Amino acid sequence: MANWALINKETFSFIRTVRGITLEFIEEKGKFKKDKFEKWENLESEIYPTVNQAKSIAKYYHVPFAGFYMNKGDIDLKHLPRLINMRSYHEDLVDESAINIAIIELLNERELYIDTCKKTKYKQPLFSNIEMLSDAELLADEIRKRFGLDIEIQYSMESARKFYLYIRELIENRGIFVQAFSGIEVDALRGMAIYDKKLPIIGINDKDYYPGKVFTIFHELVHILNRKSTTCNDFYGSFSSRQEEVFCNAVAGEVLVPRQYLSLTLEEQNIDEFTVQNVEKLANKFSISKEVISRRLLDLSYINKAEYEELVALIKQRFEADKERTKKQRREKGTVIPRNMVRETIDKTSTNLCKMFYRAYDNGVYDKLDLARYMEIDRKHIDKFIGEVSKWQMN
Repeated sequence: MANWALINKETFSFIRTVRGITLEFIEEKGKFKKDKFEKWENLESEIYPTVNQAKSIAKYYHVPFAGFYMNKGDIDLKHLPRLINMRSYHEDLVDESAINIAIIELLNERELYIDTCKKTKYKQPLFSNIEMLSDAELLADEIRKRFGLDIEIQYSMESARKFYLYIRELIENRGIFVQAFSGIEVDALRGMAIYDKKLPIIGINDKDYYPGKVFTIFHELVHILNRKSTTCNDFYGSFSSRQEEVFCNAVAGEVLVPRQYLSLTLEEQNIDEFTVQNVEKLANKFSISKEVISRRLLDLSYINKAEYEELVALIKQRFEADKERTKKQRREKGTVIPRNMVRETIDKTSTNLCKMFYRAYDNGVYDKLDLARYMEIDRKHIDKFIGEVSKWQMN
């Protein structure tokens, strides 16, 4: 016999509405059929979800299961912040419900970080804004100085992942919470900025590759410095008509590939022909993507728009060919690469939150089960996570 959840239907519907999630989106994601869900929300219907179904929905909404039984006026449910939509294409690829869920995830992770700081009596770094300069190069230079981005360290990075983790930590050391969100294609949403006076958030798409995440961090940082909350997807590979996006891209590009250092590198390496091979050399030098290098070459007038588009097309063509070749080799060899759950978790989770998890565990505030629940990974991975984070420099 089914164990029905005799929920407060008014509250059940209210939570979904406040969370900004449509019935169409729930059905599309394969959760439940729209007509069934409508009956669960209908005050006059005697049809209810089972306890397991209601628990699944509560997890999806990021609310306590017990909240479904409460009066809606008794629930501490914060309304979502209003974000300016800076996306200029591919808007048909994503339902706003998915973005709202991503926003909820980011806000919840920030609250978890703040709560863990309080429990461990740790004073979190507070955000201090800098003057919003109108000149992209001057602002980029100020950002590199204020956040401590050292060009020699940038040159010495062993991998794109290490550079990403290095940049993420630098930004978080200045009181900005950087966290990845999931469930959305990169072309639909690369990043978002949620401004807050004390602890603003930079959200990055966990499906993006490392150089893309780094560019997103600096792009969204400019929005934060401008005290804006935004959603964005129009980055270095396009020609935006939105002046604010153009400016954010210009600053991010200058931060990662400063004009003076690009000029110096071209001279030192005697590069005067911009082939894919030479662009790759420059990308490796600056620990960023070939697309960003190509865009910098265009913006600094080393190549024209036609040459840029041809270069980007070749880069994409070779990338797709290499990806297909790798897939074919794995199929032929029967190679299955297991997921590295700890690596994935660290890549997604804020550096400061990872540190706070370790500190809370070390101080006996959280146990392994707590960490597994908060990070949504199996308990068997916790020892490896603790071992990895214990090597980090703690503030």
